[in-house]
Amino acid sequence: MKTPDLYDAQAEGLTQVHRMITAALDEVAAQSRLAAAVTQATGAARFVLAHHHVEDTVLFPGLRELGNGATAFLDARDREHRVIHSLAERLLEHAAAPGPRVTELVSLSGELRRSLAAHVAEEEAGLSAENLRQLITVPNFTQLVARLEAARAGAAKIAGR
Repeated sequence: MKTPDLYDAQAEGLTQVHRMITAALDEVAAQSRLAAAVTQATGAARFVLAHHHVEDTVLFPGLRELGNGATAFLDARDREHRVIHSLAERLLEHAAAPGPRVTELVSLSGELRRSLAAHVAEEEAGLSAENLRQLITVPNFTQLVARLEAARAGAAKIAGR
């Protein structure tokens, strides 16, 4: 079996993380007990925030800095991140508030999941292996991947993973 190159690995990793986030949000809806819903909602929201933190502080700026300049599609992803960030913060706030309700946690996680679904589709298309190959050279991408690995280690601590 062929070992994936950096571009394939990045695109596949992005898809995998998006699936994990989606599953974490879906798990909130599956909870009927308050304690479990609070725990799951808190974890899912932190996961979203940590993932977007890496994209906002390392991946997107790195592509803009090291890429060939064809990064206009990232502007829309930045705007979507702000909306998604706000929804994740609302979910965290409700989970931490006195007397949270399972129905509200489920509703907020569903709203976050729906916003994330459209965003994920666009982001994965824009950051496909094929598009990345056109956007950034191997040496520059190697440099960016090293930055991403360092940032991901810190983000995992933020997300509690």
